[in-house]
Amino acid sequence: MDEFLGTDWEREFERIGAIWRHDGNLLRPNALLTSGRISKQVFNGEIVQKHSRLFGEACASLAAIVRGSFLPRDDKRPHYCVGPAMGAIRLSGRLAEGLDCFAAYAEKSPDGSFVFRRTIPEPGTKRC
Repeated sequence: MDEFLGTDWEREFERIGAIWRHDGNLLRPNALLTSGRISKQVFNGEIVQKHSRLFGEACASLAAIVRGSFLPRDDKRPHYCVGPAMGAIRLSGRLAEGLDCFAAYAEKSPDGSFVFRRTIPEPGTKRC
């Protein structure tokens, strides 16, 4: 993970235990992902969200990168920042704050698609 806006986020996330890496010992298990695949490393964003100040600083840094790199023109500025209801409501809210736009979230429907039930962006609005 690259250093951005003066903070080594990888080091900070490792310090709080949000990044787990397999040590290479074949007698120890790897992480089993929900897809059924295995991974030699895992990032747990839920742990970062528990550290409110660190989470806020990371979101502010990410929003600054988006503003500076991808949104130099006002016509490219998003109207909404949308995240899934499970695990990213706080993230979309914090990023929306940093991008000066509305926040919304989508919920998983029985068929597996994501739908807006409670926070419904207006048709034709841009989302990030």
